[in-house]
Formats: sequence, structure tokens, C-alpha cells
Amino acid sequence: MPSAVAATVTFLKTVGLAVGGLTISGGTALAIGAATVVAGAIAAQKLISSLYSVPTLDSDSSRQATVRGTVEPQKLIYGEALVSGPISFVGVAGTDNRDLYHSIVLAGHPSDSISDIYFDDERIQSAHINGSGNVTTGVFGPKDGTTICVIRKLTGSQTTADSVLDGAFNTINSSEHIGTNLTYIVTKFTLTEDSQETWDKFLPNDIKALVKGKKVYDPRQDNTSTHYDASVGVSTQRSTNSATWAWSDNPVWCLVDYLTDDRFGMDIDLDRIDLSKAVDAADICDVAVSVPGGGESRYTCNGVVFGTATHKANINKILSSMNGMLTYTNGKYVIRAGAFESVGTGMTLTEDHMTGPVRLKTSFERNERFNTITGTFVDPEKNFKEIEFPKVQITSALTRDNSEELTRELKLSMTNSRYMAQRIAHKLIQLSDLQKVLTFPTNLAGVNISVGDRVNVTLSEFGYTNKTF
Repeated sequence: MPSAVAATVTFLKTVGLAVGGLTISGGTALAIGAATVVAGAIAAQKLISSLYSVPTLDSDSSRQATVRGTVEPQKLIYGEALVSGPISFVGVAGTDNRDLYHSIVLAGHPSDSISDIYFDDERIQSAHINGSGNVTTGVFGPKDGTTICVIRKLTGSQTTADSVLDGAFNTINSSEHIGTNLTYIVTKFTLTEDSQETWDKFLPNDIKALVKGKKVYDPRQDNTSTHYDASVGVSTQRSTNSATWAWSDNPVWCLVDYLTDDRFGMDIDLDRIDLSKAVDAADICDVAVSVPGGGESRYTCNGVVFGTATHKANINKILSSMNGMLTYTNGKYVIRAGAFESVGTGMTLTEDHMTGPVRLKTSFERNERFNTITGTFVDPEKNFKEIEFPKVQITSALTRDNSEELTRELKLSMTNSRYMAQRIAHKLIQLSDLQKVLTFPTNLAGVNISVGDRVNVTLSEFGYTNKTF
């Protein structure tokens, strides 16, 4: 769309938090045609109906169930998540066939590491599994000096089949049954007279692993990048060499990875992403926030997206973890995180820029407002199950609605902190309080304004002097 045409009308919203989900726009702040950027209240309502509306595919069972099927969706793990998956091999071997083996695929990509293992809800700490995979203590530790449980962890860098399987089965070929670029575990359960009681009581239906997932590129850790920041970490990452990348739960770099992933993602060239804006958003996510008992980053991304879901659904899930916005403007994908942004240079509109009458809408209908949010997040303290976070309500918003509780519900499947979940909910209610929509027909000054930008407006008729929208 030509910029001169796109500049004819610019719709502004009262300043607030950067939110939105996936939005495609033309050369300026307008979508193709004469579309709008809505006010905070509508944006927040739209977020809850799309960004936080996670497909039913994502549930405790879809992430953590050990399944026996031939066709299952690939999982992509960003941050850290407790996952299981399809059994790719099962067999018995050893004396009297007393050794039971499983191979379980956890993710369709290489991962950073596998730590704790869960047999149903019984946790086996990583420290209790030695270098050979033997469980050395606890419920599944040795019985009468005999190892009864072996757990082998393969994170995707393996170049031969697992030696335990290779040694037990003639059907396993070390050069063919490798699981190249797959994250998976191999288990061996040994039945003896001493272990009979343990397996009778604890033989698991679901075998799960706590996985730190995909390694991602962070230009702040690349000293050949103009965005290099020595305070963030190492300097040796390179955008063209995934072997130099590192694990991160920063939602921005998880999203950048999904956008550029050429297998499950959108296969977008990195130079089509506005990395300057991405760095700003990543820094926002990294800000340390005090919470009861310690601190945490403002936003992190920890969860699973599925290879069978739409790109929109997967992108919105990642965006939900930072209350974020993704737009496509002037040939670039622009990522914003949910925090206040200051007004940029040249982002000022006055009577001199008007090409027609200005219209102001001051409030929205009751069904478009809310003052209370409930919802769920994934709780590490509850074996990474989806549970409710405490209700969030802002008194001033409740008063605005004549003390009538208007509730919306969130599903935060990429958030694993109750405080972070409440933080996201609180920001959305704040956003719902921004109900003024200013329709401002502009001259070519509108070319400078893109979706999500903050703009100062000076209009004597409305009593506005550098009022931020």
C-alpha cells in the first residue's frame, strides 16, 4: 500500500501497555484499507479472546502423557517444560526377559538439557542419576545391590544409537537408530524379587522429563552484531551458526526463533525482523522484579508449542507470556513486550497536521469492559500442572463499573510463575481502563506512525497539550 495513501487517516489509542498479538499492517499504522488501531479497552478484550485463547491441544495430558500411537504432533519446547511423548521403541530383554525398555521422544529438535525425571508424579532428581544413567537412590534406587532403573538422556546431538539399547537388542543398529536431532530418553526397568514390590506399586503410566528446550539466538551476545551488549553474557553467538546459540527463556528470542525456524516455524529471514525493537523488548522482559521470597524476570517463556498448530496459535502463545505485540510494518516484523514505551522522536500531532475533523470516543459498552481476571498457569510446585492463579481485581476499575464485577479468564500455558501470571492480568485490567479513541485525519505526518507507537497530541479544542495516545 503506498505510504501517501496509508497516511490519510491515523487512528490513535490512549497510551498504555504494548499489547496486541499478531497484526499485519501496511506502510504506516494502518492495515490495508482504512483499518484501525483500537483503544486499550478493545485491545485488551481482543487479547483475551485471541492471544490467551489457547487451543485445546495444549493441556496437561497433551504435554505430559506417554502415548502409544503412530502419529503424534511434534513438540517444540521453549524455556523449560515437563514433557513426555510417543513411545518410539518398547521391548524386553535379559534373563527371563526381566528388563523392560522404553524409548520416548520428548521434542522434535535438539535441546539444551534434560534434568529431573518423573514417573507419573514420583520425581527422580537429576542428581540421583549417575553418568551411566543408573538411578542411585530413592524409590527407584538399587534393591539389594542391584540397579533396577536406568534412565538415559539424549538431547539431540547424539551421532549413534543409545548404547544401552544397542547392547540389549540385535534389532538396534548403532548407525541407523540414532534419533538424529531428536530429544528423547531411554529407560530400563529391571524386575527382581527385591524390586517386585516397587514396580507393583510405582510402575508408571507416564514417563516425563524436565527439559530445557531450544537454544536460541540473542544478538546482544554476538560481538559482530550492532546490538551486542557486553553486560548480557558471552560474545560468541553468531546468527548463522546455531551451534553457538544458548538456551534462554526470554520470550522475545523464543519468538524470533519461531519466526526464523525453517522446519516448524515461519522460515523468515532474520534481517526482516526489527532487531532494535526486539532488543528493547528483550531488555524489558529481563528486568528483575521482586516477588515474595526473592525475585524473577518480568517475563519468561516456558512451555510447549505444537507442530500441528497454526503459526498464529503458536505465535500468540509465545506473545501471551510477555503480554506482547507482533506487527509487520514497512517490511519488518516488530516485537513489543507489555510495558510502557515513551513517545519517540517526531511522534507529535497538532492542529497543523489535521486534514479533517477529529472525532473522540470516550468509553465503551459494558460487554467490552472488565475489572477482574481469573485464569490458569503452569505451576512447577504442582508437578507442572495447570492450576488457577489468585484472582486479580483493580478497585478503581471496579468502581468505574459501578461495583459490578466483570470477569474475564486467561489461559497462560507459557507462564510458570503465579506472580508473573498476576502481573500479566493486572496489566490487562489497567489497559481496559484506556477507553478513549481519537480519530485524527492527518497529512503526511502520519507516515511516521506505526502500529503500537506512542504519539503526543496537542489540540486546544480538547484541552490536550502533548497528551499521549
